[in-house]
Amino acid sequence: MKINKTIQNLNRIGEIIAILLKYGFEEIVASTALKKLIPKKERKRPQKMREHILLYSRWERIRMAVEELGPTFIKFAQLIGNRPDLIPEPLITEFEKLYDNVAPFSVQLAKKIIEKETKKKLDQTFSYFHDKPFASASIGQAHRARLHTGEEVIVKIQRPSIGRKIFTDIEILRLFAELTSRYLKNIGFLNATEVIDAFESSMKKELLFISEAKNIQQFRNYYNNRAGFFIPKAYLGLSTNKVLVVDFVKGCRITDVVQLARFGISPKDIARKGLDIYMSQIFEHGFFHADPHPGNVLVREDGVICLIDFGSVGKMIKKDKFAFANIFSSMAEHDSKRMADSLRKLATEDTIKNAKAFEYEINEVMEEFSMLDRDEASFKDLRKDLQNIIYKHKMKMPEAVFLIFKVFVILENIGKTLDPEINLRDHFEPYQKKLFFEENSPKNILNEISYRISQFNNFLRSFPVELNHILHNIRKGELHIQYEIQGLEPLLNKLDKITNRITLTLLIAAIILASAIVMLASINEAYKAFWGIPYVSLVGFIIAVALSFLLFILSVKRKNGNSS
Repeated sequence: MKINKTIQNLNRIGEIIAILLKYGFEEIVASTALKKLIPKKERKRPQKMREHILLYSRWERIRMAVEELGPTFIKFAQLIGNRPDLIPEPLITEFEKLYDNVAPFSVQLAKKIIEKETKKKLDQTFSYFHDKPFASASIGQAHRARLHTGEEVIVKIQRPSIGRKIFTDIEILRLFAELTSRYLKNIGFLNATEVIDAFESSMKKELLFISEAKNIQQFRNYYNNRAGFFIPKAYLGLSTNKVLVVDFVKGCRITDVVQLARFGISPKDIARKGLDIYMSQIFEHGFFHADPHPGNVLVREDGVICLIDFGSVGKMIKKDKFAFANIFSSMAEHDSKRMADSLRKLATEDTIKNAKAFEYEINEVMEEFSMLDRDEASFKDLRKDLQNIIYKHKMKMPEAVFLIFKVFVILENIGKTLDPEINLRDHFEPYQKKLFFEENSPKNILNEISYRISQFNNFLRSFPVELNHILHNIRKGELHIQYEIQGLEPLLNKLDKITNRITLTLLIAAIILASAIVMLASINEAYKAFWGIPYVSLVGFIIAVALSFLLFILSVKRKNGNSS
């Protein structure tokens, strides 16, 4: 079984290599361990055959390759597309074009999965089940249905074997990252394995439909009594890890201005209400719906805004909420130092060595943004500038920060569609003041002081123990210091190959010398072959010739490899 899986993985890696070569990424393959897996016909293929591909930009070719690699790679690209601390802005722009539209699977299979998961016949759970899928994506598909108690619902069913396929591809992604680790480090992608681990964790959550049901329940707890806002109910008793049952919401997309007019609803009012709802999620509860594209934000005929699809949610701790709010408040006050400090507070690590120069960079972004008229100022442009700074300084941020950036850009686009004069900053100001008072409240200050005292107390307790441990290791001669010198791997590989060839040459010389010495010894004629050569010497000479031929083949291969 393991052998079959390994063969499948190698076949898949072969497919990945072929696609990389197809889109003109020979350098990724040629400068890594993947080179050994390139088919010879691909090495010899004339460059002219790929010239049409090279008409596209590098970023476009990456996106095209990802599209051909399939759903898992598309989802991975969408994940890192929200991480400007990892990839540059032009690649983020390309990854935003990716969609995971997939043809639906058969309704018979969908019904079997529901019956297996609920342990009931379909007609025992639903009085009506629509055979035509309501929507279809890479993870699953949705059907309309009706419960015996009369509620209209949506049933989301996970694709058969999708989990196995995704995690097989993740294994391949991890192996691919290992094989190309040196190349990835050279281009500045230092933590590929960590990103793949985060992707695996994200997919595990997305494949557990019961987690989405719990997200819905948490939102309902927060907003159960809020007027003008509705979260559809998730039926936990009918939902499992592979089946999700939620209320069906009848309404139009939030951007459908024509339908809003038929409902007699003011688009401007909807824009204002929608922004307030999201500001509340982010800055009040620190728990927000992270995919607010128009298809997931509906408006009912009575003017109530409804959110659907809670597979992607973001969470922020209180400290990060304060830091994030301070970025925008300091921007409004033209305080570049406070904005730079707030941005660094959000980061878990960075490569900033000159804080003053960093402050000047922030100030430049701030001045460019403040010079624009309210109608011209766009959060999308601000996000782009901030993300470029984050990428430049390798600032590692919580994922929620980039999700908020994405949410704000989508909300701004929706808002401008409904009300061209709307401005995000106006809706942020009430929450900015509230967070300022919350951060500087006596309760929060006392909590912060208590935390600092606790940290200092822990340091005083652990420092003597740690110091004693270090001194003990020094006395025993067991203190180890780990360090890594970058860029030596190619040289070491070359030295290793040279050493192997020298060893082989010495071995051949030793065999020839030993065989010659045996020839000079007085040996019984019975142990001699033709021309009076002893059998032992003859065998030695044959081995030496074979090894010499092997050495010649290796040398020729090395020369051919260098020339290609």
